[in-house]
Amino acid sequence: MTTSRPRILLGVVLGVALTATAVWLSIQLLHGTPTSPAAQPPPPAPTPTETTASPAFTKEGAVEGLRIIVRRRLEAFNTLDESILETLYTPDCRLADGSSCLKGDLNFLNTLRSRNERLDGYPNSVQEIKVLSWEPESHTAVMRLVYEALPGKVVNASGKVSYLRRDARRMVDEVNISWDGNRWRQAHVRGVASS
Repeated sequence: MTTSRPRILLGVVLGVALTATAVWLSIQLLHGTPTSPAAQPPPPAPTPTETTASPAFTKEGAVEGLRIIVRRRLEAFNTLDESILETLYTPDCRLADGSSCLKGDLNFLNTLRSRNERLDGYPNSVQEIKVLSWEPESHTAVMRLVYEALPGKVVNASGKVSYLRRDARRMVDEVNISWDGNRWRQAHVRGVASS
């Protein structure tokens, strides 16, 4: 009989400890007092629509800013969210032929939307971004962007492929970007080479 008494006592002590912990946790939650940082789950990883921080007004920030512009542009065509495109370009951004950067992308996005289609994936792989010219006084930079346009597909609402680009091409663009005080925006782009 002496062996069962310690087990009963241990069970009572564990029960009291668990009850005290539950009461303490309830009080913490009711009062809004956060638990210790070690007990909190880690924050979720950023999704493609989020950035961890706006790139700074530095040469390194300009490189990261252009990388984000490339990624967010493809994201807009995946999600058909034109508000993303509106954050990427300066109001006067022009392509080499003089046409509007934003208008061209909005036309493409609206064509996809009208056909009930969207881009599926991120078919550009940035190989190199190099600062060619840095103008701190005018808050601009001229960049050399080298990327591979990988095979890509456009899908309809049911996920069936409606267009498939099978070839991969190496592209080189010269891109002017401008710092607006909060983020980098594309101001001009000119294709330099394609192979």
